[in-house]
Amino acid sequence: MIIGFALRSAWLLLGAAIAVALVLVVSFAGGFGLTTPLDPTGAAVAVHAAAVIIGAGLIGLLPGVRDLEVTAAGALLRSSAELVSPTRPTLQHRLRTVVWTVFHALAGLIAGMLIFGGGPAAVVIGLQQLVPLSAEFGQLPAHDWPVPGQLALAAVLLMLIMVLLWAVGRFACWAAPLALGPTSADRLLLAESRLAKEAHQVALARELHDGIGHALSAISIQAAGGQRMLHRDTEATGRALATIEDTARRAQQELDGLLRALREPGARRTPEPDLGQLGELIETHRRLGLIISDDVDLETAELPGLVSTTAYRVAAEGLGNAHAHAGPGAVQLEITDADGAVELIITSPRRAHRQRRSTGGRGLAGLAERIAVLGGTVDAGPEGEQWVLTATIPYGSRP
Repeated sequence: MIIGFALRSAWLLLGAAIAVALVLVVSFAGGFGLTTPLDPTGAAVAVHAAAVIIGAGLIGLLPGVRDLEVTAAGALLRSSAELVSPTRPTLQHRLRTVVWTVFHALAGLIAGMLIFGGGPAAVVIGLQQLVPLSAEFGQLPAHDWPVPGQLALAAVLLMLIMVLLWAVGRFACWAAPLALGPTSADRLLLAESRLAKEAHQVALARELHDGIGHALSAISIQAAGGQRMLHRDTEATGRALATIEDTARRAQQELDGLLRALREPGARRTPEPDLGQLGELIETHRRLGLIISDDVDLETAELPGLVSTTAYRVAAEGLGNAHAHAGPGAVQLEITDADGAVELIITSPRRAHRQRRSTGGRGLAGLAERIAVLGGTVDAGPEGEQWVLTATIPYGSRP
């Protein structure tokens, strides 16, 4: 609490410095016939007050002033609200900055009068009985009050000054978001920025699941199979180790591409797999022990790149889930051209001892997000003794 009060007092003293500088400029300019900033006449006070208001308003229009005020408010006022300093300030931003700068100067002027005027006066009153002051040295005549009364009055004045400084500082802390906070347009931009960041994080999670997640699953399955065949079939163990090596290498390449895209947003990523690599994907799962019956009736080379990559991801997700969760039997993979759309159907046997969920996990949710961008649909669920994954990906006219 004491540190906060000290920091807010420092912010008020910054405003006092601005106000005093403006008062001195007016006082010594000579245009108003004034000789000293402490001239007590009513006209002089009005002129100086007007100078502080107008001068602070002009200062508020200068470039970079809002940045300084935002920094000062965040560091000294410790405002917990969000303060913005836009790269391209609008008229509303400029007007708010002007109002805040004027308020800062006036609040500082009040604080300066309390600290440098009221503080010494309280000290003089407290010490007047102990050290009598002459009319030439001190402006205040000596009284016959007892010393405790003098000290009590001085303490009350000092306490009043502290309370007033605390109140002005707290009011400034409350008012900072009103002048330096985001406008409605700023809030919209901030919301869009947050949504874009969240979308980027979701996309990264999806890429990691589709690429690295599937690779790790394949490595785990193949390692388990190789361990079982280690002493019975050295040839099968060798094939398992070769598959693990190949899968790990491809996963590492994809991970390197993702990390490069994170570190260097403009860098080219490793090309994503597409339906041209579907045969390799099927053979990999067959080597892992999955029985696959495939029927591909589609000119994959003529598809747009994003559509082909999305279709490949659907096939990889479906075969990976079948390998991990399907019952014994063959898995059927069908890919056809359905009137301007790629249609994938993956059918796998259900396990009798396990009730599959009608809603997918993270992988199916990621597929739904991918396909929705292209205007397609995906559906997965049990049909009798089978588990069926169906995806439709429109591609429009062929290139």
